[in-house]
Amino acid sequence: MRVVWSIGNRINLREFKEALLTTPTLIFIYLQGVPGTFPWGGIPYWTPTYFQKQWGLDAATIIVFTAGLGMMVGYFIAGLLTNKLLRKGYVNARLVVPFIGILIGTATTIALLSYPYPYGDSSLKALAPVMVMALLGMTFVTFAAPNVPAVLSEVSLPEHRGTIFGIFNITDNIGSAIGPLLTGALIASLGGMYQGLVATALLWIPCTLLWLPAFRTYRRAREKLRRILTERAKIKT
Repeated sequence: MRVVWSIGNRINLREFKEALLTTPTLIFIYLQGVPGTFPWGGIPYWTPTYFQKQWGLDAATIIVFTAGLGMMVGYFIAGLLTNKLLRKGYVNARLVVPFIGILIGTATTIALLSYPYPYGDSSLKALAPVMVMALLGMTFVTFAAPNVPAVLSEVSLPEHRGTIFGIFNITDNIGSAIGPLLTGALIASLGGMYQGLVATALLWIPCTLLWLPAFRTYRRAREKLRRILTERAKIKT
């Protein structure tokens, strides 16, 4: 089966499979997305209830809103930071920024869940520390978001990218969809909301570890793609 590509190249499904198997960076990026998205699905779903029941906090939505702002800020900061490092010649910037960001974000999220909040106190003085932790936690964890599609684009042929991103969206959505159910199961099996939410946040650790093998393969895959595209450009001219 062949699908025509707009400027003359064709997608051969057998060749696509071979490309996938010979570009392990793609495999690592796919795999990290599964455990990495479980917390994204479970933590936002359960934390409002946690804040209300464990902290006696009716203004839980303020913390969730602050976390949402952190996600927006994280996209922007991660993009700027990665581009700055790339301009300085640091080729692995797209891997280092997510790796460090997810680790810091995980630690900050667990610190937020573990914070000894004064029960029932909705004053700004009581809310300020947890709002800062929510903001920082989601900011850092989001560092992966702008870099994942960039890495996928930098190691895959143009005619393969639609399929590459389609597969990634599947793995990404599996984690997000199952996250609330998985967190609920962890809460029930571990005997408390705190334990279940912390266990869910810790799933960002295997996500982070799955970025490590890409450090050995990403640069080579990136250079290989550039050589292929350069050769194509020479042929067409």
